[in-house]
Amino acid sequence: MDNVAKLVNRVTHYDSNISKVAKQELLLLGKKAVPYLVGALSSSNPVVVTEVTRLLGIFRKDAVDAVEALVTISYINNSRIRANAIASLGLIAEKANVCIPALKHHIKDEEINIRRHAVAALGVFGHAANSAVYELVDALEDEDPVVREFAAGILYERGSVPIELVKRIVILLGNADAYVRYPLIKLLNKLSCTTGLSITDLLAADTDSPGNTNNYNSVNKVVQFSVAS
Repeated sequence: MDNVAKLVNRVTHYDSNISKVAKQELLLLGKKAVPYLVGALSSSNPVVVTEVTRLLGIFRKDAVDAVEALVTISYINNSRIRANAIASLGLIAEKANVCIPALKHHIKDEEINIRRHAVAALGVFGHAANSAVYELVDALEDEDPVVREFAAGILYERGSVPIELVKRIVILLGNADAYVRYPLIKLLNKLSCTTGLSITDLLAADTDSPGNTNNYNSVNKVVQFSVAS
């Protein structure tokens, strides 16, 4: 398969037409091209690694065998490479058990663009991302409005949070932007409908007082974020 290796080498060719054709031919090869692209991730040329991490995402599910390598490369000390790797993980959307821990880490990255990609990628993993609920609630206080909006939308789509987070969400509503407040209010309404309890009752359940222990336990069983495998 020397021809595949040559195509990979042409991905970053200075002639944009040659580069474009090489990418198209690699995409046509599908899974057969993925091992060669994964091999290119070890290149010492950051331009090559940057482009290959982006290209693997375009392969989507055909690039499932590249997930582990992309997770590894997502920790590299190059913000553009990290962003491309994380975005590609969201496009491939496979191997949640491998991706979710990395995305939970990157949602706290110092780079805004990387946090955006990380929270967006969490959203595509459905209920497999339930284990990231605490990180998503933290993201509601991110300095970036896009991160806050994405986090609020994902929490609403999931439809549930641990009972101990209800009070925090209610407090956050006080200063939330409209595009964050709306999905959070809908989330709280979902919780109320699911449990048959008012928001006031849910807040009252979140207490350490001995008299409310049974109430807390019963509500928590219903409201808790159940982690899917």
